[in-house]
Amino acid sequence: MFELHLNSLPSFSILLLVIAAFEIFFTALAFHQRRTVGGSSFLCLMLAMIVYTVGYAFEIASADLHTALFFSDIQYLGIPFIPFFLYSLVRKYLTNTNSIPSKLAVFLLIIPLCTFFLHLTLFKHNLFYIDPSLIFKDGCSILQFKKGAWYYIDSAYKIILVLMSLVYSVFRFAKNKKYRNNVSLIILATTFPFLGYVLYIAELTPKYIDINPLVFGASCPILAIAIFHLSLFEIVPVARDHIFENLDHGLLVTNTENKMVDYNVSIKSMFPEIENYRIGTNINDIYLQNRGKKENLFTLLNENKTFIINNYGLEHYYNIKRNHISNNNKFNGGIIYILSDVTEEKTLEKKLHTMATTDALTGVENRRNIIEVGEKALEYAMRYKREMSLLIFDIDHYKNINDTWGHQSGDKVLMGMIQLCKQYIRENDSLGRYGGDEFILILPEASHSTALIVAEKLRKAIAETAISLEKGRINVTASFGVATLIKGETFNDLFNRADQQLYRAKSAGRNHVC
Repeated sequence: MFELHLNSLPSFSILLLVIAAFEIFFTALAFHQRRTVGGSSFLCLMLAMIVYTVGYAFEIASADLHTALFFSDIQYLGIPFIPFFLYSLVRKYLTNTNSIPSKLAVFLLIIPLCTFFLHLTLFKHNLFYIDPSLIFKDGCSILQFKKGAWYYIDSAYKIILVLMSLVYSVFRFAKNKKYRNNVSLIILATTFPFLGYVLYIAELTPKYIDINPLVFGASCPILAIAIFHLSLFEIVPVARDHIFENLDHGLLVTNTENKMVDYNVSIKSMFPEIENYRIGTNINDIYLQNRGKKENLFTLLNENKTFIINNYGLEHYYNIKRNHISNNNKFNGGIIYILSDVTEEKTLEKKLHTMATTDALTGVENRRNIIEVGEKALEYAMRYKREMSLLIFDIDHYKNINDTWGHQSGDKVLMGMIQLCKQYIRENDSLGRYGGDEFILILPEASHSTALIVAEKLRKAIAETAISLEKGRINVTASFGVATLIKGETFNDLFNRADQQLYRAKSAGRNHVC
């Protein structure tokens, strides 16, 4: 029969059972994360810690040696494997894989399995505990023994494996600035067990009490914070699946609190300053310099479908796609922002738009587009009762220029005349080629007298400016027809009146404004 001091449990036993209760709570939460990266190792670690903590709580409450050894055997269902599960957890998370090499796992499990069976059969050899006995101090039962050779091997294994976990975490902390908040929790959680093992093996703990259940109990909430607050195992692995499928795009991952969880190399090339912010920073607090001004990252990602970034003097266009992260069709609350470089598409769109709306020779609006611009300007003027005027002009005797100087020279005359006209028109005026040598100039907010002044300036500038050709210089003249919008007329009506005025200018001897 097993005998315990149930009527007067030592206070240390009660403390250990309270810790075990918290560990059970965290284990239940971890059960839901068991399929994510590191989740299975964390679950196994918690189960081993519960067995260890509960077993030790009853060991120090034992009334005799037989009972104490029984609960010591119970503890060794978990104790030898805790360093392995901790190392497995750290390695899986920091390498973002859900397994460790099978040969390595088998190698690392040899010593824990041997420890378990040697402890279970300790009376048949002197390799682990030698001459165990039970003493009572301050209400606690303390199991004393001489240490066999395997005890030191097992102790060295525990310290080395926990130290490997700690060193690996520190290495990743130094190497990657992004994950320092996350990795610092891993470092803290592995430091406690390392110190606990060293102090216990060196017999520096008070009254020969094993403090490791306490230090593992301290590690437990730290790991829980990492998992459930920073979404260490919940958000990152699912996001990584997306990342590996979309390596050509910029990807940035946030959790439910809009805290930055992860981003890839492409994001750094788009936003170099993002490296100044640590993982866990709220994207509302991240400001990036772009095109001469500071932009809030949250606003940039959530209020735009397309945005422009100026990289090294070149403008790049990006489309933003926002995907809610789910795991097995279960919404986890995170968002992955996918930024696609669409600069080539936008450049092609601009080229196509230019080809569709611009005259290839002169660079001004083509016939179709200048008519559309005119109709919109007329609609605006009618709606808001504003003035608007229209000029139609062409080069006098243009056919003679082509016949005498050649068509290439005729083209250069058109281009030279248009470059000259651009110097005299306003930014909101619209100039277009209607056909051949005939051009349209739309003047919003211009009265008839203003339009006549503009037309006269253009006529005079054209007449007084010689245009350089390959065979010499040539002076040309142009005739202008001017019409101002009358209430109720259409753009076609306005155009026809301006065209009639142009005919009058030519009939008057050309090089006139009518």
